[in-house]
Amino acid sequence: MAQTKFDRQVEETAEAVMFGIGRFLGGRDMDGIKRTDATFWRPATRVLPKTEGRVSRSSYRAGWQRLTFRMTFLSTAGSGGWWMVMCSWAAERCLVLRHCQCPGAQ
Repeated sequence: MAQTKFDRQVEETAEAVMFGIGRFLGGRDMDGIKRTDATFWRPATRVLPKTEGRVSRSSYRAGWQRLTFRMTFLSTAGSGGWWMVMCSWAAERCLVLRHCQCPGAQ
């Protein structure tokens, strides 16, 4: 049975997402272009031949260092979002019930 255009698009999108997740967790450049000789455990010492344009400082870091930075940023953003949701929920509860147990509330 032949694949339809929609099926190919879904397959290509799923493949791109999986490659992106792999690059993210592998600590590699997100665009998939290898610019330095850095590995997951070892930082870069040189730019690879035939690399065009500017090479960012993060490309010189070891993969585990990039992964640590990415995960720290995501967890900080996620916990900040969680705190905002819970704080607004608590404030609404205080207004509705008129029984406030929020810190700093009068």
